[in-house]
Amino acid sequence: MKLTRKLTLLIALAVWSVISLVAIFRIVEERELFRDDVKRDHEVLGYALSAAVSEAWRESGQAIAKDVVSHSNTPASAVQVKWVDLNSPEGTSVLATADLQRLRAGNLVHTIREAAVPALVTFVSLRTPNDTQAALELSETLAGEARYRERTVSHTIVVTLAVGFVCTALAFALGTWMVGRPIRALRDKARRVGTGDLDTPVLISQRDELGELASDMNLMSEELARARRTSEQAIQDKLSALEQLRHAERLATVGRLAAGVAHELGTPLHVVLGHTKMLESGEVSTPVDIIDSLQTIRRQSERMTTIIRQLLDFSRSRKPNKTRVDLVRIAREAANMLSAMASKHGIRLEVLGNSEGLFASVDESQVLQVLTNLLKNSVDATTSQAPVTVRVSAAERDASKPDEKMLRIDVIDHGSGISAEVREHLFEPFFTTKDVGAGSGLGLAVSHGIIQEHGGEIRVESAPDGGSVFTVLLPAEGACLPA
Repeated sequence: MKLTRKLTLLIALAVWSVISLVAIFRIVEERELFRDDVKRDHEVLGYALSAAVSEAWRESGQAIAKDVVSHSNTPASAVQVKWVDLNSPEGTSVLATADLQRLRAGNLVHTIREAAVPALVTFVSLRTPNDTQAALELSETLAGEARYRERTVSHTIVVTLAVGFVCTALAFALGTWMVGRPIRALRDKARRVGTGDLDTPVLISQRDELGELASDMNLMSEELARARRTSEQAIQDKLSALEQLRHAERLATVGRLAAGVAHELGTPLHVVLGHTKMLESGEVSTPVDIIDSLQTIRRQSERMTTIIRQLLDFSRSRKPNKTRVDLVRIAREAANMLSAMASKHGIRLEVLGNSEGLFASVDESQVLQVLTNLLKNSVDATTSQAPVTVRVSAAERDASKPDEKMLRIDVIDHGSGISAEVREHLFEPFFTTKDVGAGSGLGLAVSHGIIQEHGGEIRVESAPDGGSVFTVLLPAEGACLPA
């Protein structure tokens, strides 16, 4: 409707402007026609009266001629006639020099005498017997012109208002029917398309640009509906393929788990079986050998127990029992637990971090397990006498999450580093680069799952022969993060 009102207003302004200009020109033209009619009346009366006055002068003298002029004025006459002596100063002062010369040459002279009510004055020269220069002055007020102009203006205003109103109403009606209604239908169609309704067509029977636009919108909706159906089918196909891929991945994971369990448990089982047979057959008879075999069986059983427990920890989800914990203290505890093992390799463990304010809500035993795994891997990877460092600090805030406060624990070693190919499989279960029997390949997988349960993440930065940095990110506990 806004466009219809604008079009109606513009059309109305154009129509009213044209009609007003035509009315103005008509009023001016009518005024000129009125004055021309008055001039023609003066000419006819002037020529007739001048002939009669001239004949009376010739037959009876100047006095009779002037008497004829005076008797030609009556109260009912609109034209007043007056004798003008062109030889007297009074007579010559009524006309300009140029008009006076034209009058003496026998031509009629018309002029407008300005007054409270303007008057049209016509001068007609007289033919006198003794060549006396005289003229008749015919004057008529233009009050009739004013009344005629007022009637013309009133009539023109009424006609202008009527025509303008009819044109405005017609423009509004046609605009509403031919522009407003189709545009509302197109607008409603666009809104339906925006809400996802692509099936309801817009019906416009006009054979113009708006009708073509409606047809194009219907075609567009059909194309969008077809594309949406194709997209939905593609999404369904993709989901189906993804589900199949996940199923295949689960089967592959089960296969890797089975192979890993068989590999990890195979060696200790063979050792236990061998020593059991030796004890049963009496191959081992001395007390010292029996005790040695039993200790070997116990160690291998403990190893199998550890493997099975790690496997259960990996496969079984256990919700962490979170408490407010000082991460610096946990790091020092993990370092103390592994200090003896590190000393055998000539490696020193050091913990860096502010002991005040670095608190997180975590399961202490699970985070201690993570740090122990990371420290043990770093010690195993270190071949030089360089120290292994644990650094606890506040993490830099993520620009996309300005309100999230995180703490970070960096485990830094100067070992042989990790290649990019190995990093891709680092957190997969039973993946290990250690020798057979040296590791189960579950430590990092279990650690990764624990940190994810705490709402954090583990990152790895490393390069071959450049050392490694394992970074554990954990959410800080409320106001416990220093400003």
